[in-house]
Amino acid sequence: MEPDPPFHTCPNRIWGTGQSLFGFVVAIACLWRAFRGIDFTTLLQVLADASVTCIILSAFLNVVSAFVKCTKVGILVRPIKKLRYRNLFAAEMTSVLIDTIFPLRLHELVRAYILGRSGGISTAFIIGAEFVVKVVEALLLTVALLVLSAMVPIPPWAITSIRMLLAMVWAAATFLVVMVRWPALGALPHQLLENMKIKWVSRIGHMLTKMLEGISQTAVNPTSLAAVLLITLTEWALLAAALWFAAFAIQVHLTPLALLGFMVANHVAFAVPSSTSGSIGIYEATTKMTLVMLFGMQQEKALAVVLIAHCTMLSVGTLGGLVGLRMAHVSLRTLREQSITPH
Repeated sequence: MEPDPPFHTCPNRIWGTGQSLFGFVVAIACLWRAFRGIDFTTLLQVLADASVTCIILSAFLNVVSAFVKCTKVGILVRPIKKLRYRNLFAAEMTSVLIDTIFPLRLHELVRAYILGRSGGISTAFIIGAEFVVKVVEALLLTVALLVLSAMVPIPPWAITSIRMLLAMVWAAATFLVVMVRWPALGALPHQLLENMKIKWVSRIGHMLTKMLEGISQTAVNPTSLAAVLLITLTEWALLAAALWFAAFAIQVHLTPLALLGFMVANHVAFAVPSSTSGSIGIYEATTKMTLVMLFGMQQEKALAVVLIAHCTMLSVGTLGGLVGLRMAHVSLRTLREQSITPH
């Protein structure tokens, strides 16, 4: 496979500006919701008494979780092309930095671009492999949601959201099975759009075909899928431990069920296409509401736990991302000013 050419400059900055403004408004609205009714004197006192040692341990576990997480795409692509661990880690941390700083929701594309460039693989093919990883993660999240909904009373409005998520996960998993069973379907976009004799349309068809090839060729190996599942479980266990230490920093002892709820809310918050940098606002509102409504935690303590956990993640993502940028030999300005056109 040939590596992708460099980024293509986005001719229209209006969309990026509008998205940034929208993200700012969403973040402010969600932060207002998260801090509404909070006694700030109590909140500040709880945060002031937080254990620095526990916060450091939480940060360390987040780092270890990132070291584990970055291997997933490499395992799926390994039968086709071996990717160096250094490049996998650099791509992962750089994508986290982009998601933390910019409200563009391009971190998956950034990760795919860096891996494609460093490994000599099509960016679109890597995106296909990332889709397989997302399906595995979504299936695990669905299982966690089902366990949680069976053990704690879920509000009616949340039940509707859970059903919608189940439907989307079922559709994605079905699509994955179809592409593995009939991989020849991946060539259809290129064949159909090539006939239109329009260069940019043909290019889209080529990109879609590469993405579908990435799905069908990386999901066909059961051993690789089992490895991704095991790695995801390990990564989530490390993240759960990080969240537990974030709570223990203010002497909050999370039960296994409360920790499961915190984990689910954590992943849902980051999965929401909120267009906010680092899911700021969305994370605070979602996770605080989960801890208060489902597990009866005091508002100030719940928000303190959430703030410690989120700030720790953002700090690790920012510092690790700067290291990733250096390892990937790409500038932050390039990633900010240019968009990716997969091939």
